[in-house]
Amino acid sequence: MGFPKIDTRNGKVSAFTIAYNFVDDGSEVWSSRFLRFRQDEEHARVAARVLILQAFPILFDRLNVTREDSAIVPVLRSNETKITGENYIAKIARACANAVKCRYAGELLKKNIHKPLHEVVGTSNVVAELNRAAYRSDRIETKNVFLFDDFIDRGEAMSRIGQAVLTSNPNSTIWGITLGKSEKHSWNPELNNGHVSKKWGDIWEQGEQLARTLEAQRTQEPPHSE
Repeated sequence: MGFPKIDTRNGKVSAFTIAYNFVDDGSEVWSSRFLRFRQDEEHARVAARVLILQAFPILFDRLNVTREDSAIVPVLRSNETKITGENYIAKIARACANAVKCRYAGELLKKNIHKPLHEVVGTSNVVAELNRAAYRSDRIETKNVFLFDDFIDRGEAMSRIGQAVLTSNPNSTIWGITLGKSEKHSWNPELNNGHVSKKWGDIWEQGEQLARTLEAQRTQEPPHSE
């Protein structure tokens, strides 16, 4: 699912997601999956990794970009100022970079610590937190920068990050890659995930099965001897 310009005020980033994430409808299939991912459920995390690793290389090929001119960058968490370890999105981003054989540039972004944006209510307060974050980007010699995050809402944060990259790299094209775009059925009752191919749901379920298999194998391992 593609959004040519995710933030109409800035319009610097094109974004791609798998499905809508209806934050006010936990019974919807994809929204339920995404909720479990946000709650750090391991089965959902493994499924998300399996899904993105299947979907991103297909998108990469369709965008007609080259690995030599592309880099993948994970978006920093609210409590990070730079990449110090690897959160789950960073791990997915690195795995996708390996899959398409392009550069992984986890070190590119810097920012200040701020409140988690999904906990901030009101557009003006979100803008204030983004001002506090003050995203910065180093120089990178590449034509295409893929920003990996878990979800986008209106796109303000992704656009800010994209603008930071463009400030240091004015000739780059910025692409946002996320699992879902958060919406509310109360805002738009007509929105649904009927467009999402059954293929992606099957791959998610295969990922969950893989997680259960790995979990069972771990419980069957003999204890380590001292």
